[in-house]
Amino acid sequence: MLTKNSFTKVINRVVIDRLFRDSVWSLFGNVLGKGLALVAGIFIARFLGSEPFGEYGIVKNTIVTIGMLSTFGLGYTSTKFIAENRNARPAILRSIVNFTYGVTVAFSGLMAVLMFIFSNHVAGSLLHNISLAPLLRGLSILIVFNSITFSQIGILSGFGRFKQIARINSLSGIFMLVTSVCLTYFFGLSGALYALLLVQVLNAALNDREIRLSLPKKRFKVSEPALRRDILRTSLPVAIQEVIYSLSTWLAALLLVRMTTYGELGLYSAAMQWNAIILFIPGIMRNVILAHLSEISHDNADHNTILKRVLIINFISALVPCVIIFLFSDIIASSYGATYVGLSALISWAVFETLFSSVGNVYSQAYLSINKQKVVTMMRIGRDAGFLLLFVMLSRAEILTGAKALIAAGVISHAVFLLFASLLYHKIRS
Repeated sequence: MLTKNSFTKVINRVVIDRLFRDSVWSLFGNVLGKGLALVAGIFIARFLGSEPFGEYGIVKNTIVTIGMLSTFGLGYTSTKFIAENRNARPAILRSIVNFTYGVTVAFSGLMAVLMFIFSNHVAGSLLHNISLAPLLRGLSILIVFNSITFSQIGILSGFGRFKQIARINSLSGIFMLVTSVCLTYFFGLSGALYALLLVQVLNAALNDREIRLSLPKKRFKVSEPALRRDILRTSLPVAIQEVIYSLSTWLAALLLVRMTTYGELGLYSAAMQWNAIILFIPGIMRNVILAHLSEISHDNADHNTILKRVLIINFISALVPCVIIFLFSDIIASSYGATYVGLSALISWAVFETLFSSVGNVYSQAYLSINKQKVVTMMRIGRDAGFLLLFVMLSRAEILTGAKALIAAGVISHAVFLLFASLLYHKIRS
């Protein structure tokens, strides 16, 4: 006889097993995809040298930052709304997807046009390198594709299509390796940057196909103005978080260039490639986490159980590669070539930031799942403002300079954020 307690245990086991399965698919596909992208990044850095690689980094950061701003937070909001409604209200799923697409394309299209028009001003006045203007102009369309793919991943995560996301990321990684190595070798900086565009076009096409396969076959005639307002209202705090994070990352690179050289930014970008590798696994799991925590946000016990497991998974998934990269930092640095002097020490410092940020990201998703977007938004504003301020203070006082100061500021700000986020979250849930 199935008692209430045994039924609850069965449900808990199903939820936890599904979380584990989804996490494994995310880990597998993205380790392969991101690993290949890292290999491509090393080739790009070696072919270009530290100064041009710094230029590559600032152009890429500028485009990605604007693309992130253009999603209006819908990458994460779509995950939440689709996960909550895919079983209960399948009739509105197509409306959620279409609205997400519409807002993303409208905002990113506007930003792409503005970048195309003002590329000379951005390159000359902000980046202090007018030679980058043609690249910014030519890559303005990349803003649209970056925004679309970010929103698409959120949609697919809401549908629980983590296996399909993993396959797409693997294919994109292979394509990235081939195109970026070939184009960088023959065309230098411009080839490396236009390879990014080709990869995002492929990504968007593959993601769109999976989204259409995930939608209900039956088309419902649904008019949900209240739903659209609810999505936008939920997205606003998330959008503010993305704006603050993207701007702080871009401003950090800009400040580093203005206070030092593009070569120093090249060193910083090379070191942070390895952070991106470590954090990509916990990062892609953010959508897994949000989807599962949103489904059980009403059940405090299950919610806490899943949260504890995810915290452990994220910490271990960051710790293991962190230790490996730390131990082999000298060998890693030597693969970049002779122009990357001091890279080994920067890599060794930078990896420690990932331990704090990987766990901190889990708490950010947990806040979103219980509709506490404003709380985590304020904390992230404080973290990112503190990051920039601390970098300037360390540099001006000459305690640390250049890339070392920027990395140290990142480690400290993420550690403080994690402390406050964890203490406040458990106080709210108790």
